[in-house]
Amino acid sequence: MTHWTITEATQDEVRSGELGRRLRHFNYTFVGEYPESQPIWLNAKDEEGRTIGGLQLAS
Repeated sequence: MTHWTITEATQDEVRSGELGRRLRHFNYTFVGEYPESQPIWLNAKDEEGRTIGGLQLAS
């Protein structure tokens, strides 16, 4: 069984923009582009600390 953790993204992870770019690319294929917002970022990481997914919640 794979163990995942979901945590709030660090400021460095948010500033890097990687998760946002990956989520936008995925979401745009289904819903098109959406306006800028003040998001809340969550990361899903495997046992070795690698990001395997995430969630952006618009506030």
